[in-house]
Amino acid sequence: MVRTLIAADRTPEFAARLPNTKSALAYAERLHEGQCRAVDGAPLIVHPIEVAMLLDESGAVDDVIAAGVLHDTLEKTDATAYDIFARFGRRVGNIVCA
Repeated sequence: MVRTLIAADRTPEFAARLPNTKSALAYAERLHEGQCRAVDGAPLIVHPIEVAMLLDESGAVDDVIAAGVLHDTLEKTDATAYDIFARFGRRVGNIVCA
């Protein structure tokens, strides 16, 4: 299960070399804890991981992949834009807020 992989600090292989993405995955997992997708009941964190994998496979850089991981945090959690900017910097924050 994807949730277990992150919680046990067994970051998905592609993210191990991407420090911002690794941090974003841990943060997103914490924020989305207990949330499930309406479509199939899977943990919501599965979707940000899928997005991150697609971005990584397309050759995106760490900040873009991290933003992909965080793209639902403003809509589906209590996180604020300030939180994202403070934790991940201007580039990631701008992408997430766009």
